[in-house]
Amino acid sequence: EQALGELARMKVDSSEVANELATVKYNTSKDLYQKENLLGAKVNKIDSLQHLFEQQKTELAGITARLKQAFPDIPNEDLNAFVEGGYMHLSMDHKVLFNRGESALGADGEEIIAQISQGIKNIESDIMILGHTDAIPFYPHDQSNWDLSIDRARAVMKVLVENGVSEDRVILAGR
Repeated sequence: EQALGELARMKVDSSEVANELATVKYNTSKDLYQKENLLGAKVNKIDSLQHLFEQQKTELAGITARLKQAFPDIPNEDLNAFVEGGYMHLSMDHKVLFNRGESALGADGEEIIAQISQGIKNIESDIMILGHTDAIPFYPHDQSNWDLSIDRARAVMKVLVENGVSEDRVILAGR
């Protein structure tokens, strides 16, 4: 009787262990399934971002080609386009857009920015305009080169907005 009692307890213990094992297996399978779904979603997001990146590179190459075709007098080293860190960069030497020490776009500068706006107005990402100057002081003396860099960025933004780029997408900075 004692052996049968011990056997019955062992069966109960065995059933409890089997139930615990089944619960662990179920929870592990459920966690694995959730992690696989999460991983799949992340892979899809990465693929989507890669596609967007390639699309932006293509759009940027098109914008650059159109600008170089429209303004053949601009030397290649004065107009540079690239994608870095997930951002599209289009840089131009200041002399392409502005006269020395001035914040108003020149006629060619306005035309260049108007053409750029046509290429970027339907892109959904934000646009940072980074105005630059050099360290050589300019007149009037009541302003600094910092002010000039911001005024230049603001002049570019004004033309972009006038040509259909949403003001809400534009970020200004100066250097």
